[in-house]
Amino acid sequence: MSIHISITDSQAIDLVDEWNALANSRNQLTYTEAHLIMAGDNFDDELFYDGVTTVEVGRFKSVSGNPDTFNVWASDVCIAEGMHSAGDAKSRYTKAAIQALATQSVKDQYAVEADQLIYLEGVIEAGGFCLSLTDRPTQWERCTEWLEEAVA
Repeated sequence: MSIHISITDSQAIDLVDEWNALANSRNQLTYTEAHLIMAGDNFDDELFYDGVTTVEVGRFKSVSGNPDTFNVWASDVCIAEGMHSAGDAKSRYTKAAIQALATQSVKDQYAVEADQLIYLEGVIEAGGFCLSLTDRPTQWERCTEWLEEAVA
């Protein structure tokens, strides 16, 4: 069985905030480095089978000088099992499928959002597309550009 764990920008920010609350100043991460937190042993398997995994900030990286931990729950990430069928439109990430998310209410809200890119990423995620910023940044960027074209 194939398991794919991915995170959106907003999920990456939340994950990194958890890490940074425990990490010393030399080991602070940016949200673009969230994949480093997800690289631990059994991260994918524990999330998939147990619904939770524990991340350790080691004693040399923690602000306390002692090992500190926090939990990452399955609801904090996007989990995909196996391969999507060829007929699943959401597994194809076509321009038409992404742009179909640009309803009038999405366009109206986009016009007033302060951070329009984060808003579009949320629309894509809410639309059932679970892209990995860390594993497929080019695909993620292309999909947000397609949606931006449709709402602008």
